[in-house]
Amino acid sequence: MDWIEFKGNRFGIDGYGYWDYYVKDIDVQTEEVWLPVTFKNRAVYGIKLPQDKVYNGVKVLYIPGDMKELEVTSSNFPELVKTVCTGGADSYFTTDGRMVFSGKGGKLHACLVNDGKSITVPGSVKEICSKAFYGTCYSEINFPYNNMEIAADAFDNSKWSGLQEDYVIAGSVLISSRYKDGVLKVPENVKKFNRGFLSECNYEKIICSFMPSLSDINSMEYYNKLKSYHITSPSAVINIKNLKEMEWLSEVVIADNHPLYSTRDGVVYSADGQVLVWYPSAKEDKEFYIPDGVKKIGRSAFAGQNYLRKLVVPDSVKVIGASAFYQCTEIEEIYLPDGIKEIPDSNAYQRGGVFEGCSSLSYIKLPEHLEYLGSFAFYESWLSSIEIGSHLEQIGEYGLALTELDDVKLPASLKRLGKGSLLHIGHVTAYEGTAGGLPAAVNATNPYMKDNAANLIWQRCEVSVLGKDGEIKETFLIPGSLNRNLACCLDAAWNGESIDYSEYDECFAGIKDTDEKLEFAENRLSCLGDDMDNPFASYVKRVSGKIAYRLLEHRKEKEFLEFASRGFLSQAALKKLIKYSNEQGLVVCSAYIAQILNKDGGKKKKSSFRL
Repeated sequence: MDWIEFKGNRFGIDGYGYWDYYVKDIDVQTEEVWLPVTFKNRAVYGIKLPQDKVYNGVKVLYIPGDMKELEVTSSNFPELVKTVCTGGADSYFTTDGRMVFSGKGGKLHACLVNDGKSITVPGSVKEICSKAFYGTCYSEINFPYNNMEIAADAFDNSKWSGLQEDYVIAGSVLISSRYKDGVLKVPENVKKFNRGFLSECNYEKIICSFMPSLSDINSMEYYNKLKSYHITSPSAVINIKNLKEMEWLSEVVIADNHPLYSTRDGVVYSADGQVLVWYPSAKEDKEFYIPDGVKKIGRSAFAGQNYLRKLVVPDSVKVIGASAFYQCTEIEEIYLPDGIKEIPDSNAYQRGGVFEGCSSLSYIKLPEHLEYLGSFAFYESWLSSIEIGSHLEQIGEYGLALTELDDVKLPASLKRLGKGSLLHIGHVTAYEGTAGGLPAAVNATNPYMKDNAANLIWQRCEVSVLGKDGEIKETFLIPGSLNRNLACCLDAAWNGESIDYSEYDECFAGIKDTDEKLEFAENRLSCLGDDMDNPFASYVKRVSGKIAYRLLEHRKEKEFLEFASRGFLSQAALKKLIKYSNEQGLVVCSAYIAQILNKDGGKKKKSSFRL
């Protein structure tokens, strides 16, 4: 620290970096102290005096117009009678002789003069800074403007704060309370908590006429024990979005006759009780039965609830809001009424499916009359079993993208599947002429990955096609080893009103895995015609023994008999097949093989085979 002389006094100057110099100490020699303007040819930025250091004998303090920072209290100058800010209209600080302001009087930095019992903060002041009234001796401080921003320590060690009894209130702002724990009943004249007030207390219950601000809620994030919040004024402004940020609440009570909201058992409803608006995140009940008469479950109403395990929704509910049960990690049972027609999409700009992240939910029965299952509806839940009603027409993107669910039966009413809606599903049952977009539903990029071919998850899926009578008509394979360039063939095959077999068969050439190629051929034997020169027929003839073996292995007797009748199988292959057929007890197949062997063998030599 360097010392300089200025107008009869000595000042200790210290710097922060090359540019900013501060007055850090004063060697007082005169009654009038003029703070230095410059040091080493640069402006002195501010004054920062030790809080506990006293400079006796100072009657008038002159503050330069270029100074920008002031950390001084009345305790530093107990004999001060006047402050003066030099620099005129261009001065950063202004003063009324006792208090120092900035921002055209909107910000009160310090009250440096103690010259009476009472002082009034000007109505222009909107913010009172740290230590502003520290050590002052005023027993009465008046606040014409009620809604100020006040530093938590603005009145520390002041006579005025010491005279307050249960609460320290400036205007309508609650600065502090003598009660630090248990129940806080806020006086009716208070309209606002001071910044940081709630972060320093451990109340379990607050009774108040207003809601805390978002900054108040954020300040409680890591230091709260608050479980119950009572809003006593029917005219209180209630911000539901902010209320939902209070994740630690288990109960909310709103005054009777509030025009917008009501509460029952700590749960928030609309004033008429027809909308369940919010179920507290920390409510510890394991079961909840939504009251009959509720018609709508609001957006994010149960989101983030980590205690509820069973939920029963009454028949009166017709609408479920977006993200209603998002990340309810403990919920195991949900009973939905059949009258619900839509489970909505997630938010267009961020995730939040209605049941997304319900990691304990393993089974659900969808409403019978449900027509639309929205995007991300069950994404990252752990469903392993689902019942779909007979009216479902569309599933949105990633609606049933489930790692634990391996089999899905789609109703005849289904018209369209969104991208990735059946991602990870290994077997799909669908009616012929339905389920448009099926290939893209089971093969897609993960939603958090860039949407391009390199990130595409291409997986194996079997599709059982039902006829109008509900019986299995055919089984198709979406091969996991298919060359992705031929995915367009699958899209073309499935996007019409019925299966386009010619498009589907073009995929054959792009299957890389040998077993999948055999399976594809096995499933499509019925398409073989008299033309044996096409690539598909040539392949079937070349691997006829393997195909026949697979048919017997899967006990497809009818298909085997039809295949064997085509004459693809050699005598050596037939001899191996009859042995395997006998081992499997496929009597009809064994007899047919024996008949072929006897017929072909008789042309060469007299011999016979017996079962």
